[in-house]
Amino acid sequence: MEQLKLAKRPLEYRLVEESELRKILKREVLETFVDWNFNGDKGYMVLILDAIDISH
Repeated sequence: MEQLKLAKRPLEYRLVEESELRKILKREVLETFVDWNFNGDKGYMVLILDAIDISH
């Protein structure tokens, strides 16, 4: 299973880079973490976003 996770990881990162997440979220994506639960057939993605400036 670990080999499959490692093989999928670059594809998932590229998907985030090529997507319009920056436009949709109106924030820069600083870090992306992905993992899969193959038994439950679920994928998880955590995005670390640039802070919002609320000073004005």
